[in-house]
Amino acid sequence: RLCWTNDASFVTGGGTTGVGGRPLCTMLAHWQQFQAEKEPGAQTVEMVRNDNMGGTLKTAALKGDWALEESRLIEMYSRLEYGGALESTSKRDEEAEMTFLGQRLRLTRTGKGFLRIYSKLTPADVSNEIRGWLDGSAEVKPRWDVGPPSGPGPEPSRIG
Repeated sequence: RLCWTNDASFVTGGGTTGVGGRPLCTMLAHWQQFQAEKEPGAQTVEMVRNDNMGGTLKTAALKGDWALEESRLIEMYSRLEYGGALESTSKRDEEAEMTFLGQRLRLTRTGKGFLRIYSKLTPADVSNEIRGWLDGSAEVKPRWDVGPPSGPGPEPSRIG
């Protein structure tokens, strides 16, 4: 699950799928899965609120494959689905540098230099989160934050 990014354009532009950046749409949550044992090997799922349709929530998903070259993750998507229906088979590739902090956190530095922090969840936990968003039982707020900490307190450059 995406927990944090300093790339506001990633959030407002609709994430990896781009669906949340469409007019009157908003990306609310973002998950990624990479696996070697079954297809699709790479999958990015985003929860999108569509205010064109009365604020309904649907998933947008990119599916494809992935590769590792040293610390570089290469995502090769070949299918975009929205609300479970095929939208496009246009190819889309993403590349980023990765670092793992223990078993639960993945730091990803995009080609444009932005940072994304992901927390590891089990597939069952992700399914439960997605189900909760879709059936209305989840706490409906974005599951990530954007940018440097804000609020009362010292400026980050003055800490220390």
